[in-house]
Amino acid sequence: MTRTREFWRSNFYNEPVYTHARMEIRNSIAGGRKTLVNVGSHLGAEAMPYIQSGWRVFAFEPNPGLADELRRLEREHSNFTFIPKAVSANPGAKVEFFVSDKASGMSSLVRRDPSARSVSVEVTTLSAFCKEYDIDAIDYLLIDAELKDLEVFQSLDETTRLGAVTLEFGGNMLPRIHDHVIARRPDFENIVFEYRKPLGPDGAEMMGVAAKCVARSTVADYIEKAARGAAAGRWGNVLYFDPAL
Repeated sequence: MTRTREFWRSNFYNEPVYTHARMEIRNSIAGGRKTLVNVGSHLGAEAMPYIQSGWRVFAFEPNPGLADELRRLEREHSNFTFIPKAVSANPGAKVEFFVSDKASGMSSLVRRDPSARSVSVEVTTLSAFCKEYDIDAIDYLLIDAELKDLEVFQSLDETTRLGAVTLEFGGNMLPRIHDHVIARRPDFENIVFEYRKPLGPDGAEMMGVAAKCVARSTVADYIEKAARGAAAGRWGNVLYFDPAL
């Protein structure tokens, strides 16, 4: 599919579509089929365009309430593998995981929802995953691990070839994330997608509701803007990518 100027203009703030289009026109690291590793896949909505494009897709989702739907996707798509585990730098067989019944997307190794219930899940590392599946290159690592994104990234062996990675950040977390990513991948460029959620009666962003992408910039521009007095609750996703691909 040809990406016209109108396509890029109309999807300037549509992060999933924009990023998928960018990933599609990039070269494969290893040649042949590209690989997506999606940590915190929820119901697989963001992974689906890559599945349909023929990528080899691995989806980590430890929330047991979402397993049936992801297993259905696995039965229907031979290029999709569901892994019912959490990912962290600290693996374990029975680790406490907090499932939110208010909003399943808030489920995490961190209790983000005070009313979340506790379940036990298996936690692995990306390094162990790559060894198990004989993977030495990941074209796109998509992380949405609810405050654990940096730990997920750090669990990947530095020798694994990586084409691009997305991590979620909140508040003042971006500088720390940026320092760690660039220390490992100094040649990577970046795009920041900044989000906002509807405000509640107390003026704070509402949890567990859909957010809207309201700005796109670079890490440097975002940090400068935040230093001038960012509104409380500022958060978003940052995409790092190897420009050589």
